[in-house]
Amino acid sequence: MNPHTTPTPEGLLTAEELLKAIWPNERSRPSLRTIREWQAKRMLPYVKCGRLVYFDPAKVRQSIAKRFTVEAA
Repeated sequence: MNPHTTPTPEGLLTAEELLKAIWPNERSRPSLRTIREWQAKRMLPYVKCGRLVYFDPAKVRQSIAKRFTVEAA
């Protein structure tokens, strides 16, 4: 495990909980609006139960790493 990452909580989280879990530093985390935009663009995996939307933090971390990691030349 990377010493600079926090452990990923288990279970499904709301968008607000997801922000706090993945980005513990409040100054460096994206806004709730950004999360909702990424959700609408299908950039983040989510689970929808009726009107409720939940996120699996482990899958979201994988998606973010895959989409936003820039490889060295």
